[in-house]
This record gives sequence, structure tokens and C-alpha cells, in this order.
Amino acid sequence: MRLTDIVLTEHGVINVLFAETERLICATESVELLRGYASLLKRVLLTHAQLEDTVLLPVIRNLAESRAGFLHDEHKEIKGAFAALEKLDDYETFSDRLWKIIATAREHFKREEWSITKLGQELDEEQLVKHGKRWAALRPTLLPI
Repeated sequence: MRLTDIVLTEHGVINVLFAETERLICATESVELLRGYASLLKRVLLTHAQLEDTVLLPVIRNLAESRAGFLHDEHKEIKGAFAALEKLDDYETFSDRLWKIIATAREHFKREEWSITKLGQELDEEQLVKHGKRWAALRPTLLPI
């Protein structure tokens, strides 16, 4: 499978998790329930980001795409937001910060997907498949989606 297809597929799966988390925020006032969803979301997003940092961003960087460093910085920002979230116990603050993490990640996905589209235009099929195989080989060593 091509790297571009893999990343876009994972974004699709993660977007479903975003929607379910947002639904839950509206349906409960339990910080503990939200904390469980936030923990799952954190694990999924951070392992996805780790794969992107290892496989996707170096490829983007090699195409002289200046967004690679910015995208990596956004990964660190999202990781920091999750760390700050873990210290909160107040429902209003917790849910507000979780909404912001989701919004930040969605905007990040849009920027990545722009770069992925460009990547798909600039690399040939063989290169895309080669990088896709690398992603697929690393995925089982992390949290599977």
C-alpha cells in the first residue's frame, strides 16, 4: 500500500475517534469517563505522530517541503497539550482543553494532507509503496489502529 493511502486512512480512523470523543463531551460531565477517552486518543495520536516523524516527515523534508519542521513542532505541541490535560480534574477545564486538542489535531491533519497530496504528485508509485511498507513494518511495534 502507498504511504499516502496509509496516512490518509489512519487520519480517517482518528477522525471517527474525534467525533466520538466530541459526542461524549456533550453527553457526560464525568471527568473520569472523558479521561479514558482522552487516554485512548492520546495513545492513538502520539503513535501516529511517531510514525509520521519516522517515515512521513523525512520524505516530505527530502522534497524541500518547508512544512516538515512545522508539522513536527505541531506533534510536540499536541503531546504537550495531552500532558497538561492529565493534571486537570475540573470537568469544564478538562473538556474545554480536550476540545482544543481535537481542533488542533484536525487543523494539523489538514496541513499534513496538503503535503501528502503534494507527495503523491512528486513521488512515483514504487517510492510511495516502499515508504508505505516501512510504515506498515513499524506500525505493529506501536499501538495498532
